[in-house]
Amino acid sequence: MIPRAGDHCEETRDTATSSMTPLVIPAYYINDNHRYRQGDAFTGIQLSANDDSTRLSEKKMMPFSVRYNSEFNAVETIFKGIINEADMQAQMLESCAIAAKYAASYAISNFTAATLRVSIVFIYDMPELCERMGGNRPVRLALINLNQENDEMIGFYQLVSQNRGWNVQIFSNTQQAKAWLLT
Repeated sequence: MIPRAGDHCEETRDTATSSMTPLVIPAYYINDNHRYRQGDAFTGIQLSANDDSTRLSEKKMMPFSVRYNSEFNAVETIFKGIINEADMQAQMLESCAIAAKYAASYAISNFTAATLRVSIVFIYDMPELCERMGGNRPVRLALINLNQENDEMIGFYQLVSQNRGWNVQIFSNTQQAKAWLLT
């Protein structure tokens, strides 16, 4: 049975094959020509641009943009609006795919125009979730935040990530973040 939007999805490991069940995208999303629908697993399943099996009412434009910056060998993400857990999972999937494609060693995430609406438990699980999606610990991650509403969550994410061996720093502007990435 394929889990659907709103279902609680836990990682399970098949001891016979040592494979893990994939995470499930909780809604229909479109971002930079990558289209996913409810029930598609985080395994890179993409829908064609003319897939008629989805309804327009299910569509949601992603509240972030992800791109590769060749000047810094970095994956850059800019968040806008309200960001929930499903949005964060979709962003992590996009970022991991781009990082793998370009062998990027750095990442910059800008939360200045966003408001996080995620649980502490989700933040605590994010480093492990990122690894399961293909993220690598040697990557340096610069977080840019000027939105005081996000301070607690982003600070907690930095602490949890650093405790698990990730190199994460918080900055108040892009120039400082890029300078740190290049040091």
